[in-house]
Amino acid sequence: GGGTVSWFFWPSVVSASYTDFWKTSVMGGELRPELQASIFSDTYPAGTEYNQDFNLCTEVTHATYSLNYHAFATGYSGNDLTRAKAANHRMGYSFLVTKVDASVGSDSSNVDISVTVNQTGVAPFYYPLHLNLRCTDGTSSVSKTLPNVETIINEGDGKLFAFTNIPATPDCLNQLEISLSSDYTYIDNPVKFAQGTDGTTVSVSVPLPPAPCTLAQIDESCLGGSDCCSGLCSGGKPSNRVCLANGPT
Repeated sequence: GGGTVSWFFWPSVVSASYTDFWKTSVMGGELRPELQASIFSDTYPAGTEYNQDFNLCTEVTHATYSLNYHAFATGYSGNDLTRAKAANHRMGYSFLVTKVDASVGSDSSNVDISVTVNQTGVAPFYYPLHLNLRCTDGTSSVSKTLPNVETIINEGDGKLFAFTNIPATPDCLNQLEISLSSDYTYIDNPVKFAQGTDGTTVSVSVPLPPAPCTLAQIDESCLGGSDCCSGLCSGGKPSNRVCLANGPT
């Protein structure tokens, strides 16, 4: 509702050709006071000209916040409260750790850990945001930090972060802890993931990667399968044999 009323906020934004402003500037405002008590009720006439659907407004404008005095002064209950909480969670950023892998590192005592973070919210985090990786290797703690989580802007986008020189030990890899941090937040109110027990830390366990093969690679010379990483060596004269990827020819 209200999408064609020229003086309403979003039609004005469209008219100014500024619909991508939310990617660099925070979108937010106040829910109109006369709608605050009823907007999450069964009887609210969502979609009419002066009674817009809250969730649709969030999706279109990419809102990070909406001031709502009624929610805290009087409060909601029952289904209204359930809808209000869901609407609140839909606003702003939402980050998920979707994949964690270990690969062979610079030497046998270390591995590289890749962490993929996906954005599932409607808006970015507008300040520098770091991804942290921590583990305990015996009696010592290992911590690494990488920047630029805030560059994951659009819903559905993801970014891979590569941590190097992580101890290649079961103690470390069985208790990896992944978290977010920003110099612009209070210590007792950290940026959280949309997963895990409370979102503060995502705990994962990854196996040691296979040791790198030191035998002959594909197309390199071999006398038999035992010479090749693939276990496969071509036939023919010994001087012409090479390692194969998909079986002998």
